[in-house]
Amino acid sequence: MFACVGAMTPGVSIKTDSIEAASLLIEMGAATRAAYMHRSWVNLDWNIPEEELKARLEHS
Repeated sequence: MFACVGAMTPGVSIKTDSIEAASLLIEMGAATRAAYMHRSWVNLDWNIPEEELKARLEHS
């Protein structure tokens, strides 16, 4: 599994390659911590640019 969309949390949660990468995205304000997932997962808002979402999904 590389991505998850929930009924209660807006956006899409994606797996990053490390806890450090997830922490960096969170610190930069590009993502938030994905609820109920491992610390290497982040939640991306649906309002991010389509190309960025596509690139992050492909990397995941």
